[in-house]
Amino acid sequence: MEVSPRLPCERYNVWIDTVMRLCETTRMKSSTDVTFTYRSFQPAELEAITGLKPALIRDWRRRSLIHPSLDRTTSGFPAATVAEFMLLARLSDHGIGPKRVYGWSRAFAGKILTHALDDVSAWASADDYDAWQTGGATAAEQFLAIWPAPGGMQARHSLDGILNGADLVTIVDLRAMGSRFRDAAGGPIASAMRLTDA
Repeated sequence: MEVSPRLPCERYNVWIDTVMRLCETTRMKSSTDVTFTYRSFQPAELEAITGLKPALIRDWRRRSLIHPSLDRTTSGFPAATVAEFMLLARLSDHGIGPKRVYGWSRAFAGKILTHALDDVSAWASADDYDAWQTGGATAAEQFLAIWPAPGGMQARHSLDGILNGADLVTIVDLRAMGSRFRDAAGGPIASAMRLTDA
């Protein structure tokens, strides 16, 4: 699998996928300067959305099975972290533990969050959604295919030729997971603030 480069996010000092621009607050240049803020979720909300018990998450963290960036902040779990835990829960249900997808689960979780945000109901207002669309929101792939390979797991977002030579393939519908995230969030996931709003 080709891994996209990651850059540090100055404000929160976490690694983000450069294409998805996932961070608590991301500045994007368009015709106006816009800041997007993504909601944080409390542990009870995380459990309701992902089905993962806090004790399991603590165990994964203690055993170094999940990336340290998945720790909660003082305000809760960032939306990108919730999306990654959704993916980890889904894959665990299919026998693919977090250690096996450690290196690339964040990139695919970004696609879940992109699908979650691709509806006006995920935003604080219709104007915020329009600003995100205008600011360069990109379409994310719908599927994730994962299969065992020598030395670990392989993953890709295209289903083309996926069954050639693979004995066991797990296919995850990222768009459906994004919709489930949006519906389970119980309110807006993101908002936008234009520089002129400040």
